[in-house]
Amino acid sequence: MLNIPEAIYEQELTDWLSQQTHQSVDKFPELPLLLRLSKAQMKERHRSGEYPFIANFRISEEECGALLQYTNSSNIQIQAYCKDVCHRHIKGRGKLSMAASASEDYLSLYAICLSPWFLLRSISVRAYKPLKSEKFIRDIYDILSQKIYPGWIREMCEELKKSYSTEELIPISSLLLKQVSLIQDSPHRDDERSYIDALKEIGCITAQEQHLKKALSYEAELDYVNANKESNTIYPNNVDIIQNAYREIFHIKALYLNEYERIKYKLIKEQQEFNSNLQLYGVKTNITLDNDFITMVDKIIEDANISEPLKVFGLLRGLPFISKVAIEKYCTHSCTQTPFLSMFGSMRLGDQGQIIGIASPEEGVQISAYRYYRLKWRCIIEKTILETIESPNFNENEVCQALCENCTASYIQPYQVLFWAKGLTCGLKGDLISAAHILTPQIERSLVNKAESIYGDLSALHRDDHQDEPGLSKALEYLKPYFKEDIYNDLRFFLNTGADVNLRNCEDIHMLRRENLGRLIGFRQGFYNNYIMDVVEARRKILIPMYRWMLEQKTYCIIEHLRKIAQQQDIVILDDSINCDITNINVPLSYAWLIKSYIEGMYPYEDVYEIRKTTDIIQVGQHMYYRSKENRVLKRVTPNIITKQLRIGFNYD
Repeated sequence: MLNIPEAIYEQELTDWLSQQTHQSVDKFPELPLLLRLSKAQMKERHRSGEYPFIANFRISEEECGALLQYTNSSNIQIQAYCKDVCHRHIKGRGKLSMAASASEDYLSLYAICLSPWFLLRSISVRAYKPLKSEKFIRDIYDILSQKIYPGWIREMCEELKKSYSTEELIPISSLLLKQVSLIQDSPHRDDERSYIDALKEIGCITAQEQHLKKALSYEAELDYVNANKESNTIYPNNVDIIQNAYREIFHIKALYLNEYERIKYKLIKEQQEFNSNLQLYGVKTNITLDNDFITMVDKIIEDANISEPLKVFGLLRGLPFISKVAIEKYCTHSCTQTPFLSMFGSMRLGDQGQIIGIASPEEGVQISAYRYYRLKWRCIIEKTILETIESPNFNENEVCQALCENCTASYIQPYQVLFWAKGLTCGLKGDLISAAHILTPQIERSLVNKAESIYGDLSALHRDDHQDEPGLSKALEYLKPYFKEDIYNDLRFFLNTGADVNLRNCEDIHMLRRENLGRLIGFRQGFYNNYIMDVVEARRKILIPMYRWMLEQKTYCIIEHLRKIAQQQDIVILDDSINCDITNINVPLSYAWLIKSYIEGMYPYEDVYEIRKTTDIIQVGQHMYYRSKENRVLKRVTPNIITKQLRIGFNYD
């Protein structure tokens, strides 16, 4: 067996083994294995590599035999590592004994190196319930009392919980609660949130409490920063802080509505302030047009011979799409000149500072390239339209007639020609805002028509027989094989990518396709009531009562029949949605769940059954015994005794 020096650890040990491997591998063939083991990771990093997490370190039976002799090495790190790996190959009591010994060695290593890696592994290697001990918990408590590791404490508690109950971990939870109480006003409360996560792992707090405490922690951090702001200073991280608070409180907004509304208000306020600062102090870039490009534009206009306004169509149609070669050239140049910026993605903000699109670093550079070339093409269009075209008699009737005579595109329906003429007329007169509002929906409809001409009807048929028309994303995906790559990418980025222009989903343009002309913000409680209910409250006060009324008034016989069948066999009710959580507003509520709840008398229809007490009489010899019990009894509710008027707490007056 190789004699390994006693007082070398971590990288020094690895370096020594590496040197010995080059010099003495013939004499000690286990050296490469020891070297590889010394590089094993003490913490799982969710990625594979040459040196895996030590719990995933795989060895053969032969290699296990070679490492067993080093479990008595003079070097305690080699001891711990070999015991850690080998104990998984041992059966019986020796397995647990070696795991416990490895844990003690890791604790000794921690005392020497003060590395949380070893402390964490000391806990996780003995995650066997037979190895539970009060002494070990006291040891861990003593260590953490001297120095606690916020970035590691959650994982430590997660490993402890595998063997110990919440009651057995009271000393650890008390220590964590004390640490939370010590953190008061501070611009950085990451440690506090780490302790909160650890308390959740132990079982000291619930998931709902975890979300609430973390949300309030982020909010307190923001409040501290705002209370200590310096003049003429921008705080861009404020939006990130309050966004984190919003993500946490969103999970439990139904339970803590006041906190949710308060944090939501602060988020909107910070986004608006950030957007204002960005407009004032943000970096503005100018695109310079070289002389060659200007000369090319002038030549295009000269050669176009646009003596008549309608001939400008030929000019515009001749403009090429942004080529893949040009985009790649721009991306290469950008990554070379500004490599640091190319490491980060891009984000598009709305007019109130809200995030409406996020792109990866690679896609962010591509978006920047498309924006650059679009501005260059815009110079041609504006120079052509705004400077060359001057015709007071130019009107949409003229354009409409020309389109009807010359347009042969099958994907443009006859009824759409008028809209195209209106939009094009606005554009040729320089009213680009009106042109964008009118033409964008027509482009989407035309692309959908083209896709359906190839694949047939693409509308989605739902179980209630209503059909949703396909959107732009679906149409572009179907048309991708038929588009040149240049055309497809240009359309995708310009029309349907959130971090780019995303013209199709631009709020002002999208309003044209909304019947309600605005976002759904809630449900008003009556025609003459200003109170607005959110979705959760509307489900409780409108949907659930309405559905119950329907079940009792229209389908009662069916419900009674299902109850009888359910006593004998299981019933499966199919539904598009499986959401049984009223507070989950991201997906529709399951109507199958509501039917099941009504049949069984469970939430939210638990009052369908009532509790009745009955008494059993039991005779034993000459003695009589009385035993009371509770039974769930179905209320005899029939349509005959239920008012047929649906009563909901609305203001109808």
